[in-house]
Amino acid sequence: MSQFKLLSKSIAMTAIALVVSTSAMAHDPKMHAEKDQMNCEKMQKHMDMMGKWIIARWT
Repeated sequence: MSQFKLLSKSIAMTAIALVVSTSAMAHDPKMHAEKDQMNCEKMQKHMDMMGKWIIARWT
C-alpha cells in the first residue's frame, strides 16, 4: 500500500509540474507582445483598406 501512495504522490506532483510549466509558457510576455504587434498590424491593414474603399466610393 505504501508504494501505491508513493506512486500516487509522484503522479500528482508530475501533473502539477506540467500544469505550472504550461501556464508559465502561456503567460510569456514576449509571446503576448508579438501577438499584440501582429494584431495591430492586421488592424492597421484593415483600416487602410477600409479608408481606400471609402475614398473610392465617395469620389
